[in-house]
Amino acid sequence: MQETSNFFSRIDKLLDYLKIESIENADFNPKFPMRVPLAYAEKMEKGNSNDPLLMQVLPTQEEKKQVPGFSDDPVDDKKSETESGILHKYQGRILIIATGNCSVRCRFCFRRNASFKTLPNMPVLLRKTLERSPEIHEVIFSGGDPLTAPITFLEKTFESIVPARAVRTIRFHSRVPLTEPEEAFRYLPLFKKYANRFKFVLVLHTNHPRELSGKTPGFLKECRENGIHLLNQSVLLKGINDSSETLAELSHSLFDCGVLPYYLHLLDRANGTAHFEVQEETAKKIHQQLLEKLPGYLVPKLVREICGEKSKTPIF
Repeated sequence: MQETSNFFSRIDKLLDYLKIESIENADFNPKFPMRVPLAYAEKMEKGNSNDPLLMQVLPTQEEKKQVPGFSDDPVDDKKSETESGILHKYQGRILIIATGNCSVRCRFCFRRNASFKTLPNMPVLLRKTLERSPEIHEVIFSGGDPLTAPITFLEKTFESIVPARAVRTIRFHSRVPLTEPEEAFRYLPLFKKYANRFKFVLVLHTNHPRELSGKTPGFLKECRENGIHLLNQSVLLKGINDSSETLAELSHSLFDCGVLPYYLHLLDRANGTAHFEVQEETAKKIHQQLLEKLPGYLVPKLVREICGEKSKTPIF
């Protein structure tokens, strides 16, 4: 991958930009390549080698450790795949892999070892799936990051959903509004075009309050003005957001942007991510502290995904 003015793919270039001399355990030749948009790097604190945004995207030697209980497909995506790129895990909902591309390559990604890619024939596959499953009421666009997929591809996919009268909701999961908000603006006309047919839900994947800076609030304001429902889910990450203070600040910052906290996920145990894991008992203590600090509507549900279960599993 070539370096451009819009993103970093080399650690040395990113560290130069951040005015950081070196990071001892950085992996300069990672199996899962680095990609960090300039717009996201601008949100990092220069000179801080422990910046929580940097730690989410910096490849390290820790990723090479093989840890029991971690796997390449920790949520059993492949077992749920009814058609290529279409997953049917939960009643009434299907998830499509709109693209294998991402704006940023998060080091804790549960699909970091997957081989999904954009399928040009997805609209056809999706239409056939919906014809076979008339009970589906929501289509979830995932990836990769669906807000990196070609707009023409997404429009064709929306058109394939239109005849399925039971489908009321289209949901997108994305970090693009945080990492490249100017890119996210390009998709708003598409959502507006289909606003009379579908309810749109955008689930952000925000893990730290500083991700909600820059042009992100402006994009979210436009989403609200266009009737897009905004939610957030976070991953509890060791050394990044594993404190009730950080998570409480995140909830307040989200609400300032018109976004409701939704889930606080325990780590999906993908190979290469073990160093991010927060133990369940610690997570429960942090969540209890959140319940004491925040009004109920700002407290995300603490959950984990257990393969084969019919829903996310709440942690009490």
